[in-house]
Amino acid sequence: MTASGRPDPKNPARHARRAARLEKAIGAAVSQIVMAVPEASTEQARAALEDAVPIPSWGAARFLEEFAEHMAAHPDALTSGHTQCPRVLVRLIHTMHDTGFPVTRPACTRCGKVTVVRCHGSSGQGPN
Repeated sequence: MTASGRPDPKNPARHARRAARLEKAIGAAVSQIVMAVPEASTEQARAALEDAVPIPSWGAARFLEEFAEHMAAHPDALTSGHTQCPRVLVRLIHTMHDTGFPVTRPACTRCGKVTVVRCHGSSGQGPN
């Protein structure tokens, strides 16, 4: 990849490795979503994921791997409303909620307000 985010024509092997890692991460994340929210089809889960995480973005595989690991450890993460979670999970929950899926949006642990503001650190509290 170049600094602009385009594939590096000088290093196709590196690009292929990154693309394979990204596809694997997307597959793992989509599987976790479909298991947690059976109402979501594979296509709907992938679309919500692409909305929550700009897939072509630099480092998307890392975010998706973190998400899949969190979902494996916390299978109820989309419905529990817990705030201690990866940011991608919060974005995904809001995206899925806006599309009508039965998910629970996390609220600020201090005031209880549910907003579109994304996770603020591991405490789940808004900015001081």
